[in-house]
Amino acid sequence: MALYLFGIGGSGARVLKSFVHLMASGIDLGNDIGRTIKLILIDTDNGSNDTDKLKNIVNAYANVRGNVIGDNANNESNKYFKYDITLNAFSFTSFDPEATFYDFLGGDSVNADYKLLLNALYDSSPQTESNTELNLKLSVGFKGN
Repeated sequence: MALYLFGIGGSGARVLKSFVHLMASGIDLGNDIGRTIKLILIDTDNGSNDTDKLKNIVNAYANVRGNVIGDNANNESNKYFKYDITLNAFSFTSFDPEATFYDFLGGDSVNADYKLLLNALYDSSPQTESNTELNLKLSVGFKGN
């Protein structure tokens, strides 16, 4: 049996990274899950630094587990690096990556009340300002806004 953990986007990658650090520090998840943890990350931002950092942490964890802990990794008395952690990262887009967040929400085709709600929730600066929330390109994720 294995434990499957899903992370969505850059925030999900950061949570999974912290989880790997916890596993390296000796946190015990009990005997119900066995010793296999499969991390699954889904992100639409192909060039995300958070995804790269997560991959590096999982690789470093695997290297320490395999090369330093070695045969003791599966020993019951071992507290550190005892779980076999793997990462599957998926990056895909089902929308036009050059579209803006405003376009994705259907900003031009919605009623006036919905537009007021969008303007209340997000920065409503003119569309000529490309760094405002509604004008962000979908190709680079939501940038933590």
